[in-house]
Amino acid sequence: MIITFHEIWYFIETTHVDDNTVQLIHPETGVRIPSDIYIIQTPWEKRYDMNMLRNLWEECYSFIVHGSCVTPAVRQVIEEVERDNNVDAQSHIYMGKYGSRSFSIHCDNPDNLIVQCIGKSKVTIYNEYGNCAGPIADPNANVTVKEQHVLEPGNSVFIPSRQLHLFEPLTDRLSISIPMYKRYL
Repeated sequence: MIITFHEIWYFIETTHVDDNTVQLIHPETGVRIPSDIYIIQTPWEKRYDMNMLRNLWEECYSFIVHGSCVTPAVRQVIEEVERDNNVDAQSHIYMGKYGSRSFSIHCDNPDNLIVQCIGKSKVTIYNEYGNCAGPIADPNANVTVKEQHVLEPGNSVFIPSRQLHLFEPLTDRLSISIPMYKRYL
């Protein structure tokens, strides 16, 4: 197993706090919430409000944890992806309870490899490509399904740059999105 829920919570509790390392997605709107809701500024440092984060977890907010060094196993996977594909990569770890959601239909600028670690997720990949300025505002936009998959632990899917896609958790889930930019010499 690449990573567990326990390891993610441990990382959140012990890592240096900034506004981008941990991001939360509202379960109804699919939009990031402001970090000042769950980050406390003390006279000396910023800290995550762990009680608030646990409450938001129970309310089905999705968590996105950015960082390739969350665990040694995650770091190893990122380094292997970089070496084997001549890319610069990062990890965005998505964690959510059943009933949570991440973004609505959207695209990402880099190519993405998504690895399901825990639980099941349905991924829908559309024929269309986007401009990646953000989620598609109209959920009834004129898009056509290219393929759908149910990812289980150990499964992965490659999503090309700018291809529209949607992830939906079918259970409590933990997955790693690995955005990759090609290295040019």
